[in-house]
Parts: sequence; structure tokens; C-alpha cells
Amino acid sequence: MYADHALIFLQDFGDPMSWTPSAGGSTINGVALFDQGDTGAEGGSHISREYVITVETAVWSGLKRGEVVVITSPIGGSASYKLRSDLVQQDDGVFSTVKLTKVQS
Repeated sequence: MYADHALIFLQDFGDPMSWTPSAGGSTINGVALFDQGDTGAEGGSHISREYVITVETAVWSGLKRGEVVVITSPIGGSASYKLRSDLVQQDDGVFSTVKLTKVQS
């Protein structure tokens, strides 16, 4: 992936995301690919929702485990999610992914 095309890709397929660092500072606004697929345990006895975001690594490099992001749905409304780990770089490092837990409001 060419780093200069990452934002174009995210703008075409992503959702608005914001993050106010817990250590203080200004809110950062951008775009993330948000996925909320179902995952199941072997045998199908347990199914749960798995929240994952893919972000441009350079833009969101300060995100770390425990931080909370707000994702706005394209059909309206927003929800808060807590990062379950630090960012994990993918392939050439242009994008990173991280699993989330939905924060109940």
C-alpha cells in the first residue's frame, strides 16, 4: 500500500473516528475502518461480536491499550470503544489494527 493513498482508501470505506488522549491534549479526528463481525467458538456453542478497527498508523500512533475512541456510524449515532491492546501494524506498516470492547453508556 502506498502511504499517500491510505487516506483516500480510508475516506472511501471508513467511518469517522475521534480520540481524546487520556493523558490530555486536543481531540484527534480522522477515519477508521470499523468492523463488527460475529465470531464463534469451535462447535458453534458460543457466538460473540468482535469489534476491530483498522487505522492509518502514522495518524493514530499515540493510541494504546485502554484508550477510548468514538466511532460515528454512517447511518447516524456514535458509540465509544476501549482498545484491548496496542496497535498492531499490518504488512508494510501503513495500516494498524486493534480489537475493541464496546463501552456501555
